[in-house]
Amino acid sequence: MKQNSIRITPLVLALIALIFFTRFQVYAAEGMGTCTTTVKSGWNFKSAGSLVCGIGKIGSGGRSIEYFPAYLDIYLYSGTEYTHARMTKQDVESGRGTRSLESALEKYTSTRIKKITNNQFDSYKNYTEDAEKNIEQNNTGKIEEYAGRLAREIFTSVWVYNPAREFTLTDTSQYKSSSALMWAANVLFGDVSDSEYTQLVQYVQDDVIGELLGDANRHPGMFSFIKNLFSGNIAIDKGWNFLSYSKVLKDENGVMSFGNGNCSITKAYVFDNESKKWIQAATAPRSMLGAGMVVYNSGAPCTLIIKNSIISTFRNFLNDGSENAPPQLPE
Repeated sequence: MKQNSIRITPLVLALIALIFFTRFQVYAAEGMGTCTTTVKSGWNFKSAGSLVCGIGKIGSGGRSIEYFPAYLDIYLYSGTEYTHARMTKQDVESGRGTRSLESALEKYTSTRIKKITNNQFDSYKNYTEDAEKNIEQNNTGKIEEYAGRLAREIFTSVWVYNPAREFTLTDTSQYKSSSALMWAANVLFGDVSDSEYTQLVQYVQDDVIGELLGDANRHPGMFSFIKNLFSGNIAIDKGWNFLSYSKVLKDENGVMSFGNGNCSITKAYVFDNESKKWIQAATAPRSMLGAGMVVYNSGAPCTLIIKNSIISTFRNFLNDGSENAPPQLPE
């Protein structure tokens, strides 16, 4: 089960690529291996997923990033404290641009695990060993817990400080694995067109579901984990939570609503990276998709339930038939 480890990091989108979206590698390689992110001057609050292509571009090194500043600061919030990473232009040009971020991620991971488990685990190794054991044993309660926590991390956001002028990072890949990751970021955090989404749904129906349902018999625990990961249930902490302004988190009417579940969400804001102001999530424009969002839970840790056609579609795809029943016979 080691290949199915659950890593809790702000860039946990990579895990989705390994668990689920790598099933779409052929599709991703057919033209969707490109993503773009813009970093405004000053403070930016961006979904971690929208930075995936930026991190890839920075990690590749070289001098091809026009207007990259002397340094770029990234702040990861664990729920109790910030962890800081600084990427310098010199490091980026020498191919060591992500070195400080990798170090910050290790610290963030440890701090975050302690918080979400109430100090039950103090290391990534112990946490993942427990997750692997419970998934292998198909422990339903624990699987729901781990999937909810991971869903929360998928949609987390980070602060980015750019001391210079606005610049744009565009990354294009011909490799299937990284193309799948870029594609996942575009779907989850971008503003994909209806035609692109229709293509995705058709591809999943035709080429992916059969293999996943086959896995249900061979690895029922892992299949249960994947189903829960795409169920729309997100674990929320008490107090402020960093999420993303994503169409996946909106309700059926396209509104950012937090009424489903057992949470007491009293505040929700999206940060406008252009004006540097907070905007109420319910009225934030579509053009801000991919920006960071904060929600305040005034109650105890809880589960936020997202209900929309996107979630319903994937949940129905992953239904293994156990919830189906034939029509009733006539009277």
